[in-house]
Amino acid sequence: MDYSEVFRQLESLDRANKLGEDVICGCLESALLLAAQRHGSASDHHEYVIVVDRQSKEIRATCDGVPASIDSIIERTGALTARQIFAQKIREACQNRVYEEYYPRIGELVSARVKRIERSGVLLALKDDLEAYLPNEERIPGENFRPDQEVLGVIYHVDRDCRRPEGRRREPKRPQITISRRSPKLLERLYELECPEIKEGKIEIVKCARDPGRRAKVAVRAKDPRFSRDDVIGACLGPRNIRCNNVAGALNGERVDVIVWSENSVEYIQNALKPATVDEVILCPKLDRAIVLVHPDQRSLAIGRKGQNVGLAKRLCEWELEILTADDNYNELDDLLNRATELFQKIDGVTYEIAELLVGEGFLTFEDITNIDVEDLAEICNVSEETANSIIDRALEIVDSAENLLCVEGVKSRLAEALAVNGVDSVEALAKMDPAQLAQNFETPSDVAEKVIAAARRRLAGGDLDSAVPSYMHM
Repeated sequence: MDYSEVFRQLESLDRANKLGEDVICGCLESALLLAAQRHGSASDHHEYVIVVDRQSKEIRATCDGVPASIDSIIERTGALTARQIFAQKIREACQNRVYEEYYPRIGELVSARVKRIERSGVLLALKDDLEAYLPNEERIPGENFRPDQEVLGVIYHVDRDCRRPEGRRREPKRPQITISRRSPKLLERLYELECPEIKEGKIEIVKCARDPGRRAKVAVRAKDPRFSRDDVIGACLGPRNIRCNNVAGALNGERVDVIVWSENSVEYIQNALKPATVDEVILCPKLDRAIVLVHPDQRSLAIGRKGQNVGLAKRLCEWELEILTADDNYNELDDLLNRATELFQKIDGVTYEIAELLVGEGFLTFEDITNIDVEDLAEICNVSEETANSIIDRALEIVDSAENLLCVEGVKSRLAEALAVNGVDSVEALAKMDPAQLAQNFETPSDVAEKVIAAARRRLAGGDLDSAVPSYMHM
């Protein structure tokens, strides 16, 4: 039988899908073999062998070791089954090829063209005729796309079998390459493009932190000993900040701060909080916390708008940063330490000396105590594990009681803990307090105390629920 037309179709299929002749022929062999086995006699158990020889362009078959023709072992219905199985095998081979090719490239920068804008994301066309998807949750806030626009992103995820949210219900699953423009990896890849020193390995990007579309921080260090601190910053910024501006332009105007990484955690934290000037950094390794002292006029700069600056610095340094103010007139840290020492002594078994040991290690709230192991607490306080366990149990009770008060507007975690340890552990108990009593006993400003008590009384009376409903709904 002449199979030349079959092999021409296989070659055409290979050119379209770029799978390779061996894979295509293997798919055909599997399809023919399965079709023969499915449509054979149910009572007979024959052993079929089918070989697709691309050199001689023949398809040879044997049944129980005896040569046979394909027509004799595959009937008409079997041929239809073989076609369906072959199509499925080709689809699976394409899925495997895409997955094996793109999965190792996760985190790599790619350029794609906008093919279609959908409700849940943007469908993109890659250069090798494959589709990629940019979901809305991986887009930079506020950016808009138009058809045929070039988009830069990093490969974020590769799924072997996926059906897009906007796809048709009966559409077969296919590999999906997900692109991200929010990932910190995109910032790294863009800097590698713009800064030859990074690509050549003279400068290394240690870590990136992003608030996509708004602000980002990049920590870099010199791998070449000839590079000074100023050389590193200058190379990343470029002449007249052109390199930094190009990166920011590719990120929809995202402001990028370049800082120098340091092995010294104190210095690294000071750099990460720039442009604010830091007076002192106190590390509390047991809690992965750093207490940062700044001058009052630097506090807002250190925290940033809506906590943006300190939030990025936390992610960059991987320390929990607490910004406190200190000057000649007032030291917020001393006030905080004194209050913590006083509150800790309200736990049975915690003496003044133990409270001071806890505060000296950076424990400022009861929640801090609940986040440490019994053995470590016993070592810090020089007490038995039994005593340490009872301290943690009591701290847990106080934290649980404090959670009941956090629903009241104006009540922060520290005030809630102070109230709970003093027996005010419910909204009802808080509502019964006098504002002057709250202000005097819990060192709360008078105007704040009045607002807190009023909010507690409204919540107790159900007023918070009513206030959330428009006036016309009360008719």
